[in-house]
Amino acid sequence: MGNYLWGPKKVASKDYFEEFIFGQNGVHHVIKRSFTIAASKKVAPAEADSFKQFVDLSAKFLLVHHLQEDEHIFPFYRKHLKDATALEGEVHEHEEVSRLLADLEEDLKQDKISDAQKICAAIRDMMCDNVNGHLVREEKILTPEAFREHATEKEVRDLSTAIHAMIKDHMNKMDSLIF
Repeated sequence: MGNYLWGPKKVASKDYFEEFIFGQNGVHHVIKRSFTIAASKKVAPAEADSFKQFVDLSAKFLLVHHLQEDEHIFPFYRKHLKDATALEGEVHEHEEVSRLLADLEEDLKQDKISDAQKICAAIRDMMCDNVNGHLVREEKILTPEAFREHATEKEVRDLSTAIHAMIKDHMNKMDSLIF
């Protein structure tokens, strides 16, 4: 398996469950950090274009991550969770983030940097609440149950292979939001 963002590589761990969860948590950390920076950065007029590029890349990364979850991980959860209704909140939040990303795209196109930062803050807050946030629920509740308690190693490997292919395809093809 390996870090699915950069392709297969050999790792010391033979625990595919932990390796997959570690990869997901790493992606979540990048998303949280990117939107935290975007929400709080003081942007001088001369930095507007580089800020827009940073936010554009962060939004693309988040969008591809959501596609990965919608197309592969959430169906995996539905199959393996004892109570698949626990996933409903995650799906609803993906819809909300998609709406926020559309608003973000418009604000960036119109050079409304402070409005774009407010949207970045809303995304950050939705994702990062340490008690009830979207990412906390995935990392602490949904993923361990689905992977550790109910999935086989082969199922996790197959999921990882599908995700590698999907992310590579989308990151190479997907246009920028605003450029």
